[in-house]
Amino acid sequence: MVKLFKLTIACALVLAAHAQIDPTIPLRGMPVQIQDPMETYRRAQEIRNLQLQNEQIRLQNEAIRAGAANAQPAKPSLRGGPADIMAEVTTHGLLNCRAWKSSDEGMRDFYVYGATETLTNFVIHTAKEPDKPQELIEKYLPFELSLNEMTAGVSQLCGQPENSRLPVAYVLEVLALKTRGGTPQEVEEALSMDRKVSSMVFESEKKK
Repeated sequence: MVKLFKLTIACALVLAAHAQIDPTIPLRGMPVQIQDPMETYRRAQEIRNLQLQNEQIRLQNEAIRAGAANAQPAKPSLRGGPADIMAEVTTHGLLNCRAWKSSDEGMRDFYVYGATETLTNFVIHTAKEPDKPQELIEKYLPFELSLNEMTAGVSQLCGQPENSRLPVAYVLEVLALKTRGGTPQEVEEALSMDRKVSSMVFESEKKK
């Protein structure tokens, strides 16, 4: 009886509480929002398009980098012992175009600067006539050119395979001839003579 009485009271309390709920008050829970399928599809397409654009830009950048790397000629590798390497990069004891082509830009600038300083000091201190130093310097060095222009001119002449044995000092002299207004024929004659001299083997260079 006691259990039945308690159950009756509990049901009565529940009914009383339900009767006090105002049906006009909205529920506090958030209503379920249903996404528009077309809007979802549109956003997905925008994301996909951005991904494709980024991928295309990445591929273009890789192609540009690969093209720039291929455009730079590979420097020739020097192999063998010290004697073999020196025989490759020198002609009559002077650094030649093979050494020039295997050097980087910094070494090339350093060489041209050193060559101009050395030759200038040598001429100034050995020439006996007052006007002779200027004449000799203009003959052997293209002083009207900047350091970068000298370096570029030597690279252009050393880049020709037939000039690979030419000492860089000879190339600077030919470049000076071009700067002074030498004709193409005069320049070619000077190069031809230098090639012949460079191909000779002096007695002191012969292996015993």
